[in-house]
Amino acid sequence: PLHPNPCVPYCSTCPPTRTLQLHQVLSSPLVAPHTSQLECARRSDGAAAVVVASDHLAATSLAPGPRITGGGEASGAAFFPSDLGDTLRCLEGGGDAFRKAYQEAGRSSGDIDWFGIYDCYPICFVRGLEAAGLCAEGEGGEYVEAAYNKLIKSGSLSCGEFPINTHGGLLGFGAPWEVPALFSVVEACEQLTGRAASERQLSRCRSAVVYGNGGVFGA
Repeated sequence: PLHPNPCVPYCSTCPPTRTLQLHQVLSSPLVAPHTSQLECARRSDGAAAVVVASDHLAATSLAPGPRITGGGEASGAAFFPSDLGDTLRCLEGGGDAFRKAYQEAGRSSGDIDWFGIYDCYPICFVRGLEAAGLCAEGEGGEYVEAAYNKLIKSGSLSCGEFPINTHGGLLGFGAPWEVPALFSVVEACEQLTGRAASERQLSRCRSAVVYGNGGVFGA
């Protein structure tokens, strides 16, 4: 939502055809409480590939690339809660996965330069920010609002000021089935190797984390 005109790096032949205004999003039909149709990631075509190799193979046969230093996964709730507004209880899977990844990598959220947060719906993005440790539980909405207000006040918000989903996220370029998190992996690799487009490239990116979810906030 903070990148209204993403560069759509994975679809250079299909540039954005329109920019949505806030009132259009807010006035579009509701598909769930507090979620409108235009706040849902669009279904689309797409593909991505990532080569994962041992240190030896990477050093002898491949071009230099990022190293994986940690990872984590965790299941969310087995079933949807009876109160569909009770997303705090469903957040445990994402938070657990981040904690495992940070622990294995020997890092904390403050050590990360770039974040790829799964944003198929606004609630997933907001809860993902909290799970990543960018803000306290229950404060994801305020975190986004503060960044949005800064964007409106200054007229711009650089990727360095908001190093999250610099590629536009699923709300920017769509959600091909089973592929979206890989788009964030590709963007993370480009950021870490300094190959992202100039308007997206962070001036300093030495560490990145990518988060994908499925089911009830499983990660």
